[in-house]
Amino acid sequence: MSNLLLIPLEDNIVFPNMSVTLTVDVGDEERVFLVPVHEGEYAGVGTVAEVTASMRLPGGGIAVTVSGLHRGIAGAAHTGADGRLRVEVDERPDVQPPRVQTAELEREYRAVVEEILDLRDADARVHDFVRSITEAGALADTSAYAPDINFAEKVELLETIDIVERLVVSLRAAHMAQLAACVEDFGQCRADELSGNGEAVGQRGALVRCGHARSFRAGAWSWGISPGAG
Repeated sequence: MSNLLLIPLEDNIVFPNMSVTLTVDVGDEERVFLVPVHEGEYAGVGTVAEVTASMRLPGGGIAVTVSGLHRGIAGAAHTGADGRLRVEVDERPDVQPPRVQTAELEREYRAVVEEILDLRDADARVHDFVRSITEAGALADTSAYAPDINFAEKVELLETIDIVERLVVSLRAAHMAQLAACVEDFGQCRADELSGNGEAVGQRGALVRCGHARSFRAGAWSWGISPGAG
């Protein structure tokens, strides 16, 4: 167990492999424990983070840059000699399961994410970022970057320590985001058609995206999402 300074994050989450700057004074601490908090309720799992930089702000405040290392399970908390809250942390770095347990989930997750990025005309650098990730746990955590995932879903992802289970959680979220993206794109294609914007619909990219959207209409209905008439 490690004894770390507790940094509560109100309605915010820092995942492993994320770097953020926080307006908080951590003193001489080299590592801290970042825990999401919502309406006074602390998540059971947080992120052990390394303090990589510290700076003084105009007006005398302090900000630090921290880099998420891995998950940790919060234990007993106590007040330190400096009056700040510290917590015993059971550190849980990712333990990579046998490839045979994750290969199919990884393949499907990557395919779904690539489709979402295509539908939303994402920058090529985002594609490259996802493709560069080789570890299954880190890959699953990329769903935390999606704008479609809400705070509660992010907490669920953070609290899922088992990597195979985490991939399942991420894949479920990715499928819902995929359907939402298809529905949005289908609606835009229908709007172009109904407005007589033949030029826009006739472009190769638009036709491809409309084709993606139509191909998922049946799937959308099966998930209880109504994409509109077509």
